[in-house]
Amino acid sequence: MGLGYVVVLERELDGIDPRKVDGRALAAERHTLDAAAHEMDLPGLGEFVAFSHDEAETLAADMKFDAPTGGDPTGRWFSCTSGLEVVDAIQDFIEENPDEVREAAAIREGLRAMRAVLEAAEAAGVRFRLSVEY
Repeated sequence: MGLGYVVVLERELDGIDPRKVDGRALAAERHTLDAAAHEMDLPGLGEFVAFSHDEAETLAADMKFDAPTGGDPTGRWFSCTSGLEVVDAIQDFIEENPDEVREAAAIREGLRAMRAVLEAAEAAGVRFRLSVEY
């Protein structure tokens, strides 16, 4: 199956299902996409990944390493404004350089879906983070 980014919102929003964002293509090309964001002096999508204690414990058990201790039990949260800036910059990069990534259409669709969720969350004053599924 492979690694995929998952949008996690600080709280549920009526009519918004962040699990519908297909982040597999984004995660598969994360190195290229993050490098493009860094070239524009922006954080990469990977820098929005944060885990709650429960998520970290599950991941640690699955990967057979010790879970981290301490910190915020809910994980770090980020402003949707920052996330939207990165999504837009990566979208522009893909439009200008479609041959730089595999599955450009899937990446554009993932970015479009992520943008819709982040816009709704921003309007509601809700923060986000990315998690990973595998």
